[in-house]
Amino acid sequence: MFGGRYELRALLGSGGMARVHLAYDTRLGRTVAVKTLLPELARDPEARRRFAREARAAAALNHPGIVTVHDQDEVTTDDAVVPYLVMEHIEGRTLAELAREQAPMEIERAVRTTCEILDALAHAHARGLVHRDVKPSNVLITTGGAVKVADFGIARVVHSLSRITGTGSAIGTPGYMAPEQCAGDSVDARSDVYAVACMLTELLTGTVPFAGATPLSVMYAHVHQTPVAPSARNPLVPPELDAIVLGALSKNPALRPRSAAEMRNALSGWLASRTPPTGPPALPPPPARPPAVPHPAYNPPSFGPPSYPTRPAWDTPVPGPRRRRRGVVAAVTAAVVALLVTVTVLVDPFGDDPKKPVTRTAQDLIAARRPTGGYNGALTGAVNPSTARGGTLRLISAYTPDSLDPARTYSPIVWNLGRLYLRKLVDFAPQPGAAGTRLAPDLATSTGSISDGGRTYTYTLKEGVTFEDGAPITSRDVKYGIERTFARDLYPGGPTHLRDLLDQGQDYPGPYKDTDPDGLGLKSVETPDARTIVFHLDAPFADFPHVLALPMSSPVPKAKDTKERYQDQPVASGPYRIASYDAAAGLRLVRNDKWDPATDAIRTALPDEVELTFAADAAAVDTALTNGTADLDLAQTGLQEATRTRVLADDSLKSRVDLVQTGAVRYFSLQTAVAPLDDYRCRWAVQYATDRSLLRNALGGEDAGDVAGGMLPPTIGGHDRHLDTYGTVSGGSYPEQARRFLGECGRAKGFSTVVAVSGSDPAARKVAQSLAGQLAEVGIKATVQTPDAADFYAALTDQQQIKDKGWGIVLTTWQSDWPSPAGFLRPLLLPDSPSNYAGLDDREINSLMNEADSETARNAADNLWRTVDSTAQDRGTLLPFLYDRRLNYRSDRLTNAYVHPALGGLDIQALGVKG
Repeated sequence: MFGGRYELRALLGSGGMARVHLAYDTRLGRTVAVKTLLPELARDPEARRRFAREARAAAALNHPGIVTVHDQDEVTTDDAVVPYLVMEHIEGRTLAELAREQAPMEIERAVRTTCEILDALAHAHARGLVHRDVKPSNVLITTGGAVKVADFGIARVVHSLSRITGTGSAIGTPGYMAPEQCAGDSVDARSDVYAVACMLTELLTGTVPFAGATPLSVMYAHVHQTPVAPSARNPLVPPELDAIVLGALSKNPALRPRSAAEMRNALSGWLASRTPPTGPPALPPPPARPPAVPHPAYNPPSFGPPSYPTRPAWDTPVPGPRRRRRGVVAAVTAAVVALLVTVTVLVDPFGDDPKKPVTRTAQDLIAARRPTGGYNGALTGAVNPSTARGGTLRLISAYTPDSLDPARTYSPIVWNLGRLYLRKLVDFAPQPGAAGTRLAPDLATSTGSISDGGRTYTYTLKEGVTFEDGAPITSRDVKYGIERTFARDLYPGGPTHLRDLLDQGQDYPGPYKDTDPDGLGLKSVETPDARTIVFHLDAPFADFPHVLALPMSSPVPKAKDTKERYQDQPVASGPYRIASYDAAAGLRLVRNDKWDPATDAIRTALPDEVELTFAADAAAVDTALTNGTADLDLAQTGLQEATRTRVLADDSLKSRVDLVQTGAVRYFSLQTAVAPLDDYRCRWAVQYATDRSLLRNALGGEDAGDVAGGMLPPTIGGHDRHLDTYGTVSGGSYPEQARRFLGECGRAKGFSTVVAVSGSDPAARKVAQSLAGQLAEVGIKATVQTPDAADFYAALTDQQQIKDKGWGIVLTTWQSDWPSPAGFLRPLLLPDSPSNYAGLDDREINSLMNEADSETARNAADNLWRTVDSTAQDRGTLLPFLYDRRLNYRSDRLTNAYVHPALGGLDIQALGVKG
C-alpha cells in the first residue's frame, strides 16, 4: 500500500528520474498509474521541487489527447521524502512499439495520428507548457485507437524564471531533439513541432531523419546536416507532405510552423485534399473545455480603475461623418519584464539600422514603395509612384467631419485627413502592407526611450519643427494639446485614451480650469525643457506609443487656442494649413511654407492644394468619382451597389478600384447574462448551427469581405487564417452537432431567444434574419429586434439591461483605434469593459492576456494573442463571420496610391496628382 491509498501491483517502467507502477486506487476503486521519483533523487530538495513543478504543470492540462494527472503528494520513507503523482492508466501500446512493427505506416494513418498528437500539444502550448521530449515512446495508443501524449516530466513552464534544467544543458531523446535543444539553448513550442516532424518522418519511412552510432553524432547531425525528404526513402510520400515535414525540420525555429496548431492545420488540409468529401465532414467530439462562465472565486489582477468612452458603432449614422466604434484602452498591462529598464528605441520605418538617425526625403519614401497598378493594385504597393509636385488633390465626401479639432474628433476620415496638417510625436510609417503598422518618429527623434520597468516614456523633439506661423513647437505645446482632451465639458466626444492612462486619480479638469499658473498642471506629464517631454504611467502599457500616434496628442499653441472655435481653423504643424473651411462649402488646404521637409520622415507633400467638397449623398460621390470631377472619396466607405456592378463590368474602370480590407470585423456576441446562453454548451449549439458564408451572403457575398474564423482580422498581428473552431468557415453548418449540445445543456427541444441589432442598419437586419432562419432548423426560435441606435448602444454596456431585455444574441461591428492585437482584443474580452458585450469573465483568457501584454518580442506576443483569440472562440461567446472589405475607387490622376493598414484606406497624405 502506497500513500495509504494506492495498492502497487506491477512495475510498468523506469526512467532517469522516476518509476511508474500499475496501481489500484482503493478509495475510488479504479486502476491508475503511480509515478514516483527515484529514491536517490528524492533525497535532493531541488529534485523534489522539480518533480512538484512537473506535477502542477501536467495537472493543469485537460485534453482528451493528454494523459490525465489525478493527484500529487509525498510520502515519507526510512530513506527520504518521496514525491509521487497519480495518472490515469492507459490500456494499450506505445507508438514506438507500433512503429517498430508497422513503419513505414500507411501514409494517411500516419498523418492522422500525427494530427492528434499535434492537437494535444497545441492544448499544452496554449497553457504555457512545452513537452521537450516528444517521441513515439511517450505517445500511447489505447486499445480503442485513441492517441494519448504522456510524460510531461521534463516539460518547463514557458517564460518561467526558474528553469527545470540548468543553462546550457540538453535534455531529451537525441533522435527527436531540435537543433536549439541539442545546443542547450532555450526551447519553445516550435521545438516540439520539430520533434513531431521527426516522429512523422519515422512513421512514413521507418527511420528518423538523423541516425548515428552515438547520441553526440545524432545531435551533431540535427544541428549541421540537411534532412532528406521522406519521399527519398519512401516514394509513396507525395511532395506536398514532403514540404510540410521539411518546413517543420528547419534549423531556424522562425522558419518552422509557428505552433503545433498551424502544423496540424497544414496536415489536416493535406488529408482533406486527398479525400474529397462526399457530404458534410464528420466533426470529432469537441474537447472537454471549462465552462465559459464567470469565476466568482477568481479575482483577476488589478490594473487600476479604467475609464472607457461610450461610443456608437462605426457604422451607426450620427450627425456628421460615419463614426467607428473603435477600440479603447483597457486599463493597463501586467508588469513588463525587467529588461525594459532604460531601453531607447529608434525605429526607421524602412528597416535600416535602428541606431542610425532617421533622415528620409520624399524621394526615399516613394522609392521604398513597390510600383503596382490595376485592380487591387493599391493593396500591395503604390500605384503610379512619382515624386512630381504640384496640382490640386480633389477629395469628396457625403459626410462632413465631426471636428477638425484633434481633441474632439473621433472620426476615421479626419484621422486620415489630419496627417496633412497635424504632426504627432510618432506616427504610422507611410508604407503599404505590414510595414505600415510600424511606428516611426514624427516630431520626436525616436519612438521613445522606455524606463522604470515600462512605466516611463521620454521623447525629445527634433530641432527646427514649427507651427504654421513659424513659432517653434515645444514640449509644452505637446503637453497642452494632450491636456485639452481632459476638458470633458468642451470636448465630450473625443477619445479618452490619454485620460484613462494619464489622469491616475488626479481628476485633472483640463487646462481651462487648471490652477497651475501656466495651465500645465497634469502631474503625469513633465516638460523639463523645451525639447523634452516625459510621460509617467502608473503601470506598464506596451501600446502607449500607439496612443501617441492618434491626433489627440498633436501640439496646440496655448496662445492660439480658441476653445470651441479652434475646430474652425486648428493651427497647422504639418505640410498644409487650412485656408478656408465651411461645413457647407467645403475645406481648402494650401502649403504651409513654415514646414521643413528635412524634419519630416513621414510626409511627401506633393500637391500644391487639397480641396474637399461635400456631396448630397453616397450616390453623388460615386458619380463624381466615375465622371472624373473628384479623385477620391475621403470616407472610403465603398461604392454603392449599382456603381459597383457597372465598374466591375468595365475593364478600364475596374483597374481603378481596390477591394480593401478595412480591419473591421462583423460578429455576433452570445450573452452570458441571458439564459440559456449562460451555458457554454448552448452557445456551442448556436455556433454549430450557423453557416457563416450565408451570413456573408446577406451582406452581398464575396465582395462584402472574407468569412471570419476568429476575431483578429488579417490587418492585425496574431491573425490566424487557419482558425476554424467549429468547422463552419469554409461553408456549411452542423445541425447534428448543434442538437447534440442542445441536449447536453438541457434544451433538447430548443429554446427561444432574441437577436438584437441596431435599427438604423438595414443590411444588419438582413444578417440577423439569416441567423434566425438557420437557428430555427435546430429548434432555436430567435426573434429579431431592431431598437433605434441610441437605445441599442446604451443598453449594450449594461449587462442588467441586456438580461432584462432578453437579448441573447447581439450583432455589432468592431474596429480598433490602432493595429495591434492588444488594442483590438482587450476591450472585447477584459472583464468590466463596456465593449465586452457578452459579459465574459474567463480566468484562462485573462491570464493569457496578461502574459501577452508583458511579452516585449513582437512575434512572441502575436503568438500569445493568437492563442487568446482561439481560446475565446472555444468559449463560444463571440461568433465572428466577416472581415469587412470595401470596394473603393481611385482616380487615374492619383500618384503614390496605396492602402495603409492602420487607416483602412488610401493614405491621403502620400497622394500626388498627375499634371
